[in-house]
Amino acid sequence: MRTKKYNKTAYMYAEKLRKLGYTVRFNWVDDNHYEDVSVCGPKFRGYGGEFSTPRKAYEYIYGN
Repeated sequence: MRTKKYNKTAYMYAEKLRKLGYTVRFNWVDDNHYEDVSVCGPKFRGYGGEFSTPRKAYEYIYGN
């Protein structure tokens, strides 16, 4: 299991997804590190997907 440190970039992409109607949940390991993120929303028809980072989720959904 590789953990990632929660930082400004993770926050920014999570907020972008939330503003677009998605639910973003970090799967925390401790106070500052997360393993991955779960994203639910319109593209998944209420179901979710797991991604390594919020940025990867955003790129998958919007093709950047």
